[in-house]
Amino acid sequence: MKEDDKPKMKEDDKQKGGTQPKKDAKKLSESDVVGKQNGDGKRKTCTKQKKQESKEKSSVHKQQTVLSFASQTSSTSVKKTNKTIPKSDVGKETGLPEENKTYIREQRLYKLLTSRRCAVYAVFLQNCVQMFDKFNTMLQAEEPLIHKLQRILLSLYKEILQRLVKPGCIAKEENILWVDYKNKDEQFQNESLVVGYEVKPFLEKLKQIGKDEFYEHVREYYVTALDYMKQKLPLSDVTLKHAEVADIEKRSDQSFDSVVYFADKFEHFLRKEGTTTAEMMNNLQTEFNFYQSDKLSEVDLSLPITQCWCAIGQIKNELGGLKFKVLSELMKSILCIPHSNAGCERVFSLVRKNHTDFRGSMKTSTLESILVNKMSMSSKGKLCYQQQFTEEFIQKAKGATYVSLTK
Repeated sequence: MKEDDKPKMKEDDKQKGGTQPKKDAKKLSESDVVGKQNGDGKRKTCTKQKKQESKEKSSVHKQQTVLSFASQTSSTSVKKTNKTIPKSDVGKETGLPEENKTYIREQRLYKLLTSRRCAVYAVFLQNCVQMFDKFNTMLQAEEPLIHKLQRILLSLYKEILQRLVKPGCIAKEENILWVDYKNKDEQFQNESLVVGYEVKPFLEKLKQIGKDEFYEHVREYYVTALDYMKQKLPLSDVTLKHAEVADIEKRSDQSFDSVVYFADKFEHFLRKEGTTTAEMMNNLQTEFNFYQSDKLSEVDLSLPITQCWCAIGQIKNELGGLKFKVLSELMKSILCIPHSNAGCERVFSLVRKNHTDFRGSMKTSTLESILVNKMSMSSKGKLCYQQQFTEEFIQKAKGATYVSLTK
């Protein structure tokens, strides 16, 4: 019979009455199940063999489809990256394993990281990180910055604001914290936004849709940074504002109200024996007035702020008394306020280095003396093991050791 006649016969059978009776179907199934006899006389069924063959065929078919899909995706990704890399060498070129789903996912990641769009965002963030890195470096300084902290914070805030908002909108406000930076009418146009000069060569390679999306993300980035600074940083803190009174370079612009503010905070200045509160405040005001009008020629203002105030406290008046005795003590107390947690972390680090497991029985007073000595030496730019002791000091130390051992 010809092959062309088979479909026609099947259609004729369907029209006449469909398939064969059930009995014939049962007979056929039974005859299919029974296999040929072997030489030993045993019978084998073909159903298990057929099932195994069908499973093997299906597994092979799945592997072929997965491999064909992986090869298609790898070839398309190579074409889109404009690289003439053979399909067999893609895994070798990128160092990726040639496995099915993992291979495809890593190819997508490689494509994303090597795209022009990713390069634009990476260069922009690199430009912004330099701005924040400079600010973080200032906060980690050992020298006290409490008298400059508010100006530093406002300077960073203004720098970010100037990248987003037009200069005229900033200048018309008395306080930069009042600028409405979320208003797009006061923001720069896309081409005028400050994104960094090194970003522009990468930005020119993008299409117009990509450029518009990038500029929109830049606006969101600056707005988010300004919102975070207003919520988390003490930009308008009263204590930081009054702490500027300790800045020697700005002494002529300060008010005695700031001195009164900290005199109320540090009550021990007003409780000295033999004087009343009114007398102490009068002495403070007199010393502050002299401090504002004095040229302070005896002081080297290039030294750290703490050493400058120590030198100011040693200046004498015409009668031989200390000219700024109370005022210098108050200013040094202001400078003890930490401007960040970097100083506390340094102290904890020193404690761990000195109070080790081998010194577990060290007393707190001994640890305190060691830390004070080391920090005093480091503030003078010297190392603790370079300290030189007099013969008298060594004899006293030996005597104290002998007394403690003979108890």
